[in-house]
Formats: sequence, C-alpha cells, structure tokens
Amino acid sequence: MDEHARYGGVVPEIAARAHVHAVRPVIRRALDEAGLTLSDVGAVAITTGPGLSGALQVGLARAKGLAYALGVPLYGGTSSPVMSPPTPWSTARCPTPAWC
Repeated sequence: MDEHARYGGVVPEIAARAHVHAVRPVIRRALDEAGLTLSDVGAVAITTGPGLSGALQVGLARAKGLAYALGVPLYGGTSSPVMSPPTPWSTARCPTPAWC
C-alpha cells in the first residue's frame, strides 16, 4: 500500500499492476499451504466484483488461462459476502459461514 500513500488513496492503475506481479506468487503460496499441486485443482473460482476493474481483469485473465490450461471449469461469483459480512441487524445470510 506504500505505493498509493503519496496519492492519498488507491490508484487503480497502480493496483492493477501490483496484481500482475502478485497473482502467481499468491496462487503458489495457496497451493503450498494447502499441500496441493496444480494437478489437484478441479475448478477455478474468481470474484466478479465488487472491486477495481483493472485488478479484476488481471485476476480474470489469470483464472481463465489457468482453467483452460488445466481443463477445469471456471466459476465466478461476488465477493460481497466476504467483504461485507452480514451485521447483527441484517437479515442477509452469509452463504459460507467460515468466511463471515
């Protein structure tokens, strides 16, 4: 986030470029921590938003390429339940309780 500090907030172009550099190491770390390899992946899931469009496009491009290369389905969904879990006064239910 230091790269955004001098601008006083998130700069979408800088965020998208940071995603380009971070996406591969993040995937590798997730697989390593789960004790899995790419051959264990049965599907690829991505968020369709909300988020910065440039950063979402980076993730989508990587996810599509990965799903295609592995011959597995690609699923999209909103990140709203994760980013904004229900409040005690909300009637909404979190679809994945472990996330909320």
